[in-house]
Amino acid sequence: GAKVGIIHGKMDKEAIEEVTYDFYNNKINVLVCTTIIETGIDIPNANTIIIENADHFGLSQLYQIKGRVGRSDKLAYAYLLFAQNKQVSEVATNRLRAIKEFTELGSGYKIALRDLSIRGAGDLLGANQSGFIENIGIDLYMDLLKDAIEEEKGILKEKDKEINNNIQIDGYIPSTYAGVDGNKIELYKQLDAVKTLKELEELEAQIKDIYGKMPQNVTLLIEKKRMDVLASNNKVDKIKDDREFIDVYLSSEISNKDGIGIKLFELANRLDYKNIVLSFKKENIKVRVKKVNDEWIYYINEILMAI
Repeated sequence: GAKVGIIHGKMDKEAIEEVTYDFYNNKINVLVCTTIIETGIDIPNANTIIIENADHFGLSQLYQIKGRVGRSDKLAYAYLLFAQNKQVSEVATNRLRAIKEFTELGSGYKIALRDLSIRGAGDLLGANQSGFIENIGIDLYMDLLKDAIEEEKGILKEKDKEINNNIQIDGYIPSTYAGVDGNKIELYKQLDAVKTLKELEELEAQIKDIYGKMPQNVTLLIEKKRMDVLASNNKVDKIKDDREFIDVYLSSEISNKDGIGIKLFELANRLDYKNIVLSFKKENIKVRVKKVNDEWIYYINEILMAI
């Protein structure tokens, strides 16, 4: 029972205006369009858009087309579709990921920067004029430029506490999982940029959504990052890999908390009383975990989460 209108590039201006007028006045319910819709046709009462073969479009195109809905006070939805079981290219995957990531109002500038990162810069910032940018990459260049500008403005950037964490673990992204080297590099970059547990959980869900169930190597890589995030939260002074053991030196702030000893003792007994040893020193508590298979990293993370 839906009334359908059609807009395509061969229609003249008057015909397009007539169709949009009918849509605005609810004389038609569904509008089927070619990419002509991205040129700025304004239909404020449209609240849902379905983009077919979304992997064929450029990032700026997707952003413009998506922007045809949500132009009034109505909650809007955009569905980006591509063929089932299709092997989507690395570039197309990055475009779709960017559109999904930047949904808040005023994301145009961020979309432009991501598009620049995906497609590469032209002559303005490319090999002919950019000097060393080609060697370090546009992302690192933009970070360095931002830091330099903030330094000139007198904005002091507070550095996160870093734990010297040279832990040996069999965590990596295999080629059989991510497929293309570019995808692996992008995943490593995203993982390195994670600062909070919430960001890590969101990235983990995103990886599963795009690439499917994670193999053990990727799971261990995620757990290693989880340990890094937890350790940087003023809970740990040092983590040391001692061949057969991992020694976690808790900060004095944590070590001096009331009841922490009892809590750690109960937790160690529940997890693995044979392979977790607590040492109570004057200023710091040391948690020694024996390297039993890959279970030790889960034990450390559970302990750090609990405290």
